[in-house]
Amino acid sequence: GAGTLGEHRSKQILARYGIPVVKEALLQPGEIEVLKSAPLAFPVAVKIESADIPHKTEAGAVRLNVHDLDGLKQAAREVIAAARKFKANARIEGVLVQEMATGTEVIVGAINDATFGPAVAFGLGGIFTELIKDVTHRFAPFDAAAAKEMIAELKGAALLTGYRGKPALDVAALADTLARFSLLAADHAGRIAEIDVNPLFVRETGGVAADALIVLKA
Repeated sequence: GAGTLGEHRSKQILARYGIPVVKEALLQPGEIEVLKSAPLAFPVAVKIESADIPHKTEAGAVRLNVHDLDGLKQAAREVIAAARKFKANARIEGVLVQEMATGTEVIVGAINDATFGPAVAFGLGGIFTELIKDVTHRFAPFDAAAAKEMIAELKGAALLTGYRGKPALDVAALADTLARFSLLAADHAGRIAEIDVNPLFVRETGGVAADALIVLKA
């Protein structure tokens, strides 16, 4: 049916297209309370998993940089309580325990326009998203060569390609991810209304999607 998919399921779909995503475990509250060891190495992020709460930060249902097992259990209790306070009838599918990712933040999005079809937007993330709105667009699908052109069009492209002695990031891997993302949007244009990956962390080697949201149409 139509509607928003949860973060975990959205990232599973990205992964099927070869887009790297963070390591994570989706657990039920009862499972977390009896944990004797963490499912992932610390530090971790703890998030509510609910298709009814697509913007978890606004709901106060995210905890970052959790460093021990007691903190993990407490964080899980807090995000569940915050989610229920934010939207009492929200479907809660569990709690996401996720590796803390690092790198340079970029954002990738797709919309399916009624006239022009699927299109991909790419830009710098973090504070740059709001400050300079540095974004470029392409119709989907496209290949890695076109993706590299998108990257080069950014005003802040030097943040990715290296500047003032800073090392260049893995632009080839980023271009491959953008091309795969465009294929996902184009292949399922009949079902996908929107995709949002924010943030995608770009590194000197590779990169990884830390959050994702897919909206389906009927």
